Amino acid sequence: MQHSPEGIEEAIAATAVAAPVARWRLLPFIAFQLLTAGTFTSSIWVLWLLHRGYALGQIGIAEACYHIAKVALEVPTGAFADTIGRKWSLALSALAVTVATALTWWSPVFAVVMVALLIDGASGSFRYGADQAYLFDALKDEGRSHGFVRILANVLAASYFVAALMSWAGAWLSEWSYAWPFSLNIAAALITGILASLLPERPRTAKQRTSGGVYRRLRTGIRTVRERPVLLRLVLFAAFFFTANTLGNIYLQSVLKGHGFANGTIGLTLGISGIVSAAATWLGGRLPAGWRAWTPFMLLVMATALGTVFQGLAWVPLVLVGLGMREVAIGIFEPLFSTWTNDEAPTEARATVLSLSEFGFSVTMVWSFPLTGLLADRAGWGVAYGAVAVVLLVVIGAVLLIGRGNPVAPSATG
Repeated sequence: MQHSPEGIEEAIAATAVAAPVARWRLLPFIAFQLLTAGTFTSSIWVLWLLHRGYALGQIGIAEACYHIAKVALEVPTGAFADTIGRKWSLALSALAVTVATALTWWSPVFAVVMVALLIDGASGSFRYGADQAYLFDALKDEGRSHGFVRILANVLAASYFVAALMSWAGAWLSEWSYAWPFSLNIAAALITGILASLLPERPRTAKQRTSGGVYRRLRTGIRTVRERPVLLRLVLFAAFFFTANTLGNIYLQSVLKGHGFANGTIGLTLGISGIVSAAATWLGGRLPAGWRAWTPFMLLVMATALGTVFQGLAWVPLVLVGLGMREVAIGIFEPLFSTWTNDEAPTEARATVLSLSEFGFSVTMVWSFPLTGLLADRAGWGVAYGAVAVVLLVVIGAVLLIGRGNPVAPSATG
């Protein structure tokens, strides 16, 4: 009986023993996650560009470039991860961070800043979806996918804690020289690129590793979301929810600077908020399956909207309370959303489906980020953040109405 080379390769891949690999492959993956959870420049990159003489409106346009790249690449990179390999998607992400950080540090003209943010957007596209899909399948190989929500919450909580430390350290070091956070960022990206390339992963067949294979996975992911109403609502809900939180978080650097905070104090404040988010994420992984439903999700949206309004007020204690409310809401939401989405998505298109929510997020950020910056320049942060809160409530209400006649019970997986 004759066997083609492709058939032999498929048989080898199909009979590969995944369980022994899965038992230890989480260790380098967790190291990768911890080192890529945050950046040393996360608390100061807006301040750096302001220091270089760029206006808030320009920074908003640059951030829009980040999301333009994600709009263009988010779904194709998810299909790339499903087809070519999640480890290679993560390695490319780390390489892109290295280049983007170097260009942002250089930033001689605004065009270079825009290119840097485009490359940074590509980095996020290669990473998002591939990381959670890798973790889910590693646990599935061990027969432990039922524990995904708790393990993901633990990993995310630890990641947020490390991100908070990196954020604070970068801001603190920037008071001596901005060279410190940018050079440390480049070093961390190079290390994570090496870690990603060494991750063990089930081999893909020659037939899978083709542009046609990527295109087939892309179509499968889009068709899956279109045919499963619960996935469509999850994708849209997460897109708008993450947008509001991102707008509240990134521009907060400028808000706190306006209240007289030094760089190190801004980094410390955002670092503490990251620790709060880490604790909330840990809690989110331990909530019962009933929390993976639309009513709890809407309560988290309302907390985020109110927190965003508080951030635009003149009294600093309320600004900090608003920051805490947002961080608790997003921390609880992320493991619940990820688990529900991973449970609903098929293995062969998991990274692609997760990328679709990030695609929607980037589509909204392309126009909302510069618009919020321009509105803040002209009317102040109270008006800008108030507008973000109102729009969030309206669009989330519209998303929930989409599925009003087609309710879906939460997954019982835990």
